[in-house]
Amino acid sequence: MSNRLRPELPRLPKHMARLPIDKRGYPVPWFAARLNGEPDFRLFDPSKLARASKERRCWVCGEPLSAFNYFVISILDAVNRVSMEPPMHEDCAVFSAQACPFLTRAEMHRRTAGLPEDTYEVAGVVLDRNPGVILVWATRAYSVIPVAKGLMFKIGEPVNCRWFTEGRNATRDDLRESIEELTHEQNFSPDQLRWLMRLFESAQS
Repeated sequence: MSNRLRPELPRLPKHMARLPIDKRGYPVPWFAARLNGEPDFRLFDPSKLARASKERRCWVCGEPLSAFNYFVISILDAVNRVSMEPPMHEDCAVFSAQACPFLTRAEMHRRTAGLPEDTYEVAGVVLDRNPGVILVWATRAYSVIPVAKGLMFKIGEPVNCRWFTEGRNATRDDLRESIEELTHEQNFSPDQLRWLMRLFESAQS
């Protein structure tokens, strides 16, 4: 594999320094499965999901986690207090929020072309498009919930949250626009909307 990181990406954090770089110039996350001999970021290795859950390993770099757990989630996930993926280190989570093409490019949709029919799917409701505003949600606690398609992660109270969109810090207007787009797919209650705005405002203070 090429060892040259794409020039537009942030510098690799220390926890990700040992990850291989694929031929496009992206670091290959620990969870990625292989398709036709190449790492495919759309797929994850089910054995890595089990190890991340049982051994408290970072979903991105595979190293043991510290006392804090960082989840990269959509605002819909935040309202539901769930993640479809295990937690990460802070630097791995922030890098993902700033560099993952699916999370940073507004026009991105999930690509399913070429995937095998027996592809292992994550549990829960997964958006098939860029989620708009995302959060890096820090918490001391979470619980693992076995479900029909695998595992989900119930997220504990936030210690702090960072908000991103298109690889940069999200603004209040970005959040409002993202909520408006999601209301076509999800009915938020007034209490949920107020809670989201309070959570955002608390992160700005």
